[in-house]
Amino acid sequence: MSEDDYIKLPGGSLVGAKNFSANGCWPEKWFIETFGDMQLGEFIAKYTYSFGDFYKDNPETMKSFIERESRSYKGHYIMYVLFGRDDAETIGITREHDRIEVTTKPNGESRSWLEIGTNKEYQYQNGQTYEKWLKDQLRYPQHDNWRLGVSRDFIGEYIKWRIIIALDYPLAIRVISRGPIIQNEFVDTTERTIWKPR
Repeated sequence: MSEDDYIKLPGGSLVGAKNFSANGCWPEKWFIETFGDMQLGEFIAKYTYSFGDFYKDNPETMKSFIERESRSYKGHYIMYVLFGRDDAETIGITREHDRIEVTTKPNGESRSWLEIGTNKEYQYQNGQTYEKWLKDQLRYPQHDNWRLGVSRDFIGEYIKWRIIIALDYPLAIRVISRGPIIQNEFVDTTERTIWKPR
């Protein structure tokens, strides 16, 4: 077999082109580099089994198709772009994303938590501007299979967060920390942005 008869998978291993199935979820950059120049109809005919002739005569390149689909998935780290007959076969793309890890302590006098929201700019009467943090109605990062991948480990008093987030996710993530209570008031309150949209 020649080099063209193999496909180099994202992990580096090789698979025979005849044995490759596009069913699954693939990194966007790898997918475009590997199949970007192929016509959509050619790709469907060669690497899928349940699409039939639906895309047979579509001359659009895979790169153009994925980039066009991506515009509809702004803020999502996963997008599903093609669905076979009876959803027996799906082709998903993992868009470029960041991974962040952070630990919070939700209870006790010294505590911290995560918030999602945006900074909005306001203007004083004298013309000077200032920013104010506006918390989103969801309050904290929540897993939803499309926009954010969130997992949490509860370790004693602490929560360890692991978050997968698309580069164009529209909200920022902050850690809010409050120190001990002295005379019925919190001291040492800090707010730190750990991620913001690019």
